[in-house]
Amino acid sequence: MIKRGITLTIAITIASVLAFMSCDIISEKGSLEESLDVVPNVSLVEGAENASLKVNRGTDRNSYFTIEVSNITPNGYLRNGTFEGWCIQWDKPINSNGGIYENVPFYSTFGDEKFKPINFFLNERRELRAEIPEMTYREEQIIIWTLRDFPKFDVENLDISDLPSSMVQNGQVNFDAGIVQTVLDHVRDGIDSFSYEDGQIYGVVNAHSEDTQTTLIVVGDTMYAFGDGYEGSFRCSYSQGWGWVFEHNLNDGDETYPFLAGVGNADENCDQNNYSVNMDKKVGDLTISYEAPILSFEFKADDDYGFRDPHIWVGCERDDITQIQGFAPGQYPYPVDFDQTLIFAEQTFDVDISSYLDSPKCTGESIFVSVHAGN
Repeated sequence: MIKRGITLTIAITIASVLAFMSCDIISEKGSLEESLDVVPNVSLVEGAENASLKVNRGTDRNSYFTIEVSNITPNGYLRNGTFEGWCIQWDKPINSNGGIYENVPFYSTFGDEKFKPINFFLNERRELRAEIPEMTYREEQIIIWTLRDFPKFDVENLDISDLPSSMVQNGQVNFDAGIVQTVLDHVRDGIDSFSYEDGQIYGVVNAHSEDTQTTLIVVGDTMYAFGDGYEGSFRCSYSQGWGWVFEHNLNDGDETYPFLAGVGNADENCDQNNYSVNMDKKVGDLTISYEAPILSFEFKADDDYGFRDPHIWVGCERDDITQIQGFAPGQYPYPVDFDQTLIFAEQTFDVDISSYLDSPKCTGESIFVSVHAGN
């Protein structure tokens, strides 16, 4: 349980506040390559050396940025899609109103000691948000800046004119310093017990030019509903990941299937009948129910896990999904208009399958599905 601390008062005054501050202004300070001198275990992500980014502001309960990543080739860290993003070099500029950045290399922080406090915090966020519902992206961003050694960020000793405009309103800070202190205490009390393990959430950072700030996106394991385990159900013939396509009988009532994390492996020839799976990597459940014409997908995470980036595919035949070249999970058509960066423990998505059942390919007795999520 997270104990709330005594509210910390920060007395800061200013005569005037600039319209664009810190993450939105030009600075002469160091780049990520310089910071790598003090974080030697950060490693270049193969397949993400020349990524393209589209940067937008996040939302109040989401993240500082929302970052769309493309031009990624298959790797074990990062894929194409939309991610939570955070500001690392708080005194650097970036265009967060649809700014496009090309040929950007990404570096994994998994296993790195310098990023350990931030990665510990990222793994604690779901519990922290439940315990402190007032916490917004502002407090979380201040926490990340404080936990990051480069560049040094000491909110108590900064002039308000050095803070980003998003952290200032009417000449006063507009984040809760008490929440910040409570979470920092929690991280410092628990960091010694934290060790890197498969399945955890962690940050991947990108290196822009010297005049553009470095951002961090939050990644973790890919998770798929295991389904029926039929020998032909495993998919690895597309370019962006792995997973299962399975049959759900519409007349059998509710059925629950396990969500598994990062566990599908096929041989080098991508033989769909020759794969291995570790059932010990269960991270949640998917319950599918049907009340014509709505097929409902209930996601429910196990303790210590959270879902994000949910994607659902439905079809009349198992092979329908493999006929679309490069049909990655991020291109699955459902859910529609859902914030893919939102972290959740439970969520139900409804899909109207009447158009599928009207197809002569469908029997009306079953439907094929593939269900993906990130953590």
